[in-house]
Amino acid sequence: MHGRHLGSLFLALLLVVSPAAVSSGNSYQHVSLAPTDSAYVVANLKDNGTDPLGFRSLNTGALSITKVWYAWNLTEVDRTTGKTIGYIPVEIVSFAYMKFNLSQFAGLEITNATLRLYAIQSNLTESIRYLVAYHVTNNSWSQSTLTFNNAPGFDKNDNSTTPVDNGVGGWYGFDLKKMAQSRAGGELSVAIAFLVLYQHSEEQVVFNSPRAVTDQPYLYVAVSPFPGPFTSPASFFETSLVSYVWLPPGVLAALAAASLIIGYYLFQKRRLAADDEARLKRG
Repeated sequence: MHGRHLGSLFLALLLVVSPAAVSSGNSYQHVSLAPTDSAYVVANLKDNGTDPLGFRSLNTGALSITKVWYAWNLTEVDRTTGKTIGYIPVEIVSFAYMKFNLSQFAGLEITNATLRLYAIQSNLTESIRYLVAYHVTNNSWSQSTLTFNNAPGFDKNDNSTTPVDNGVGGWYGFDLKKMAQSRAGGELSVAIAFLVLYQHSEEQVVFNSPRAVTDQPYLYVAVSPFPGPFTSPASFFETSLVSYVWLPPGVLAALAAASLIIGYYLFQKRRLAADDEARLKRG
């Protein structure tokens, strides 16, 4: 290879892996996904499965709301005196289930996954309370048939929490990045509930469901650049090297110097060989 050609190749490589070129390839793709399924389930754990109020068999998959609620051994008060006269033995709890299709992210690096929910009502015992989203590993459930009786369990150790304000509506978010990364290419389900239940208390947060007219829930997902089919040399260099090759500035300087030295050396070597050949021909 001619020295000047080799030197040009090194310089071209420098341009490809320069910081300016790399930064241009660091844009992220953003997608907002609506839930494929959404419903909440309810049960009174004190009824021993008899379900006199029909909570356990209740399906909410057609409602415009999804509710996170509990009522735990409520205080019974005398309406005349205002004094506590006993407790109502109930342990009512609800979980909001949501499922998302992540099939389009197979093989991609998910850098952000945030579940966004809009609260239309918040009745809490304190100014701030925490909700928790648990990872549901079984995705076979459907919003049209989900009840407490058939709701899948969840991994208590794989969760994300978020604070909610008392009496304040608006958007709230759960960081589901790790869950989404583990389910990329498949489906992701979560179950949302209060992180802590207080004795003798009742609290609820009511969110819009996907059936609401406005402010429906969604999963915001961001992925890093990923190479697609290479249709030309230009597309190869733009998507492959720019996305995956990075060299520190010191290495870039050394590589630049080396390319110049090698190019100059080969050029001089070829020039001297040409001079020797010319002298031999002159005799």
